[in-house]
Amino acid sequence: MVERHIAKIASIDPHSLPGVSELFRLAIMSVRDLPPNQREIWDDVFRHYVFGASEATNSHIPGNAQGVLGPFDHDKARALRARLLQRLNR
Repeated sequence: MVERHIAKIASIDPHSLPGVSELFRLAIMSVRDLPPNQREIWDDVFRHYVFGASEATNSHIPGNAQGVLGPFDHDKARALRARLLQRLNR
C-alpha cells in the first residue's frame, strides 16, 4: 500500500519524491511509536499546519515572525535543511 502512495506522488511530481519519502520515514521514526495521547496532539498539529493549512492559518502572525509557517524562498529552505541536518546528525 505504501508503495502505491509513493508511486502516485512520484507520478505527480518526481522531484518531490526524495524529500517526501524521507519525511515519511522520519515521521514513522519520530511519531509512530509515541504514546497515543502524544500522537493525537501531533495529528492535530499536522492537520492544522500541514494538511489543512490556508492563508488564514498564520494570518494573525506578522510576516517577519512566521518562521517555518510562512512562505519558503530558496534561502529559507536552505537554512531549514541545514538546521535539520545538524539536528539529525547529533
